[in-house]
Amino acid sequence: MKTPVSIISIGSVSALGSDPAEIWSRYTHDSHLLQKSDFGKVSAWAGFLPHEIKNEIDSLRSQFKKVDDSVLYAVYATRLAMERAGWEKGEDIGINIGSSRGATTLFEEHFEYYLETGKAQTLASPNTTLGNISSWVAQDLKSRGPEISHSVTCSTALHAVLNGIAWLSAGMAQKFI
Repeated sequence: MKTPVSIISIGSVSALGSDPAEIWSRYTHDSHLLQKSDFGKVSAWAGFLPHEIKNEIDSLRSQFKKVDDSVLYAVYATRLAMERAGWEKGEDIGINIGSSRGATTLFEEHFEYYLETGKAQTLASPNTTLGNISSWVAQDLKSRGPEISHSVTCSTALHAVLNGIAWLSAGMAQKFI
């Protein structure tokens, strides 16, 4: 590689939290964060977002109507990463968001509606496609850079990093998320 490429910031949304120190602290605890919960007729162990992150995600819903939770998580994590990197909205920033599942919650809702009525809702396709996540992030950032979506099952995250490196190395972007 001619020019070194560095990861200078991370945004995270998980049951472990969103602050790097908080996440590390929770990783080092001997206890887990899983809780047994009921999901319809099934009871299972699951990890849930901390209340403060849930509140932040809920506040985003007023700005982003009728989008899947995956979009809200991506926007929130991207805003955290942007802030930590010292980057500004409107810059020439490339965006590559990979997701093995995409807009799962909305897909399930649209599918349930189809099973009940035999009809597909008009927004079923545009609201559940994989590109919906990165396009909403790009709109939120007012980005002028390339915007890419992909799904490569188990190596989706690595593929996103490699795509960013390729664009940066080719001089086709100055920054990449």
